Amino acid sequence: NQVRMRRRDVSKEQAAQIVRSNYWVQTGAFLIRAPLLIMAVLFGGRGIQGILILVLLLVLWNIFTVGLCWFTLRAQRGVEQIRDVYTVLGDHLLNVIVTMVLRDLTVLVFSLLLVVPGVMKAYELRMVPYILAERPDTSPLDAMRESKELTEGQRMRLFQLDVSFLGWL
Repeated sequence: NQVRMRRRDVSKEQAAQIVRSNYWVQTGAFLIRAPLLIMAVLFGGRGIQGILILVLLLVLWNIFTVGLCWFTLRAQRGVEQIRDVYTVLGDHLLNVIVTMVLRDLTVLVFSLLLVVPGVMKAYELRMVPYILAERPDTSPLDAMRESKELTEGQRMRLFQLDVSFLGWL
């Protein structure tokens, strides 16, 4: 248990170093995504136009999510260039969009059953944007399968890690 705590502490310290070294880029990424949430709340779900706006905002949110994962992976490896993040995804943008929407729909279907299965499925598919950030040409089913394999036996640890970051807010 102490080894796990140390690993979490090491992970959090690494995350803190990445945030410190890329504070303005991270803040910019948040500021780009934040209006999407605000627009989704204000305009989403009212009639057919609201639903279309919600879908468009979800697609944009997912593109930014994969881009942010790509940047985070590069920053963790010491390569901090954000300017080419979307050119890397550009050739496979449709695949990224389809994969992320399928991931979201899968989580939604499981969430409609009950909250707990939805949360478990969300943690199972947690690594999909990172997989796409590394290999944007990965098929949707392969990305979801690989995410399931990566999170197998780790979902509670991921949840604990998420809870431990709540103090950063």
